[in-house]
Amino acid sequence: MLKFHLSLFFLFSLTFSVVSQEQEFELHTQFNGSYDFIMIGNTMNVGENTFPFTCQALTESSATLNLEPDQEVVGAYLYWSGSGDVNNPEYYTAEINGTEFEADLEYNLFFSSTNFSDIPIFGGFVDVTEFIIDNGNIEYEFSGIDINQDLIDLPDLCNSQFNYLGWGILIIYEETELEPVQLNIYNGFLAVGNENQEIDFELTNLNVTETSGSSIGFIAWEGDDFIAVDETLQVNNVILGNLPLNPPDNIFNNTNSWTGSDELWNMDLDFFELDDDILEVGDTSIDIKVTSGQDGIILHNFVTRISTELPDATVEITNLLGEEICDNREVNVDFTVFNANATSTLPTNVPVSFFIIDENGDEVFLFTEFTTNPILIGESEDFSFTLDIEETIPENTQLIARVNTDEFGNNPIQENNLENNEFIYELNLLVSPEPLQTQNLTLCANLTESFFNLEEALDETEEIEDEVSFHFTFEDAEEDENQIPNPEEYNPSELEETIFVRRFDGNCFAVSEFEIETRIPPQINDPEIFSECDFSEEQLGFTEFDLDTKIDEITGGNPDYEVEFFTTQADAEDLEIENGLASPYTNENAFSQTIFVRVTDITNECVSFTELELEINLLPVIADALNIPAIEECDDDENGIETFNLTSLQGNILNGLPLSDHQIQYYETLTDAQNNENEIINPEEFTSGEQEIF
Repeated sequence: MLKFHLSLFFLFSLTFSVVSQEQEFELHTQFNGSYDFIMIGNTMNVGENTFPFTCQALTESSATLNLEPDQEVVGAYLYWSGSGDVNNPEYYTAEINGTEFEADLEYNLFFSSTNFSDIPIFGGFVDVTEFIIDNGNIEYEFSGIDINQDLIDLPDLCNSQFNYLGWGILIIYEETELEPVQLNIYNGFLAVGNENQEIDFELTNLNVTETSGSSIGFIAWEGDDFIAVDETLQVNNVILGNLPLNPPDNIFNNTNSWTGSDELWNMDLDFFELDDDILEVGDTSIDIKVTSGQDGIILHNFVTRISTELPDATVEITNLLGEEICDNREVNVDFTVFNANATSTLPTNVPVSFFIIDENGDEVFLFTEFTTNPILIGESEDFSFTLDIEETIPENTQLIARVNTDEFGNNPIQENNLENNEFIYELNLLVSPEPLQTQNLTLCANLTESFFNLEEALDETEEIEDEVSFHFTFEDAEEDENQIPNPEEYNPSELEETIFVRRFDGNCFAVSEFEIETRIPPQINDPEIFSECDFSEEQLGFTEFDLDTKIDEITGGNPDYEVEFFTTQADAEDLEIENGLASPYTNENAFSQTIFVRVTDITNECVSFTELELEINLLPVIADALNIPAIEECDDDENGIETFNLTSLQGNILNGLPLSDHQIQYYETLTDAQNNENEIINPEEFTSGEQEIF
């Protein structure tokens, strides 16, 4: 913006350039139908920024909306802008009639001039459609932003005469008597000034089918009436103007085209009719050129209202049946073609092409459907088809519908907006998880004492985040019924059972199975104490034991049982130690020792354990044979044979040992006595000739 002050003594002038932090104009919203627009708003300046002037901003101002009863609001958008600290968050929240609105879009840029640099400019935009619809024709008061402290803290704002604050509301309304138009709203934040005297840009997404009855409007900030140096707005190289309110060379001049006011200090709410020679049928864009040889201008929005009669085809995939079925790749697709934001009927035979994204991220053409009936303005037509999705297509992909589009991307009919022809459906096919890897479980125990941890059947290397449950039958697992409670301590009722495990990922499930087998361990007996005498001369309590002689006693004679003997319980339980003690075995502990017995059922590899107590007895100290008198009897019949009572010398033999604690056996030979063979059965009446008794 260019300001100057003329006094009696000197001329003081300012020129401005723009530091580029601007935002290019883009289409924000499009309406097609019987629409028009109006802008209301007001300045917050107390006067035009020309000397003498007061560098002060109001904290509130108002404007009134007066629509006719048949004009229905369909869109309303609040814009505001001012000079001040662009980093102040309070500048991006405004109030209308006490209701607070936070900016949907925030803008800022910096102006510089020959004498001042980096003058901060902020702006905001927010959709207030519902608020305006709810309140209707009333006076609207803008407040909530106060720049006066910045006017003090940032003196360049006043010194440069670039102090301003203002607001405007763009209202789109529908009126059934109006001819159909295409109404586009473009938002941006561009500036033009002395060192940047011209800006050029395009407004796109247009469809011109009729050159008459079109118009363009805008909101601009910081214009001044008293500066008119090559200040123009050009559309397709045609300079616009509207005398006397808006001279062609001073287009930004504090005016409001709807009220006719020329006191909208430092802002403009204006519109201009577009003559027939400005537009051509078939135009899809218009060129905008804004010039200013001195005054600094900030452009905030443009609105185009173009006469048109075109359909506007859109498509939506409304339902996809079968997607919710696990492992299913045949789906029924429902879709709808709309002609909602249109100014003409959509003809028949409009193509709707479908594509899908493959595993490489590429689009794959599927097929093309065609509309069958004309679709009136605001109407729609429903369709459905069955789609078989190939296995090569990933389960998470996109199904794309494009209306008025053939396989090759061509658009056979002209319509209002070709940018809204696509609908993307996020396709998520449900795939069952992989069945859990399992292993069979075996346990050696009696059935009543058999408790399985079923979770041990699962692969420990597989991290499982899904829900896992165990069941008695495959049907129960499929239906998630009759879960086995406490699977960590499951006591089966049969020696062999099949367990079914269900894996559920929240959508789909998979079932696997495994076997559990209870193996009965050897049924064994606890052996009696194994006693042997120490026949050694030393009598230290050591002797040999024929352990094998106890096997039948332990096993009950079961030929399927294998018995091993060990000196420790740990060795007995360590099944990697296959061979136990050799028999005969000499005890390692004097007089007594515990031997640990492992019994293995060779038919099922189950084991049982018991203990065998070894007892070593010292020989009794009896009379020496020389001290035992002979037993003599008279041979009356002189036949050399008599009957002897061998037990008559028991007291002599025991040599004082108590008879109650000892047993005396008699043999005719030393060998028989040593081997405990051929014992004399009736020692009280032993018939013999002369001989030695052992």
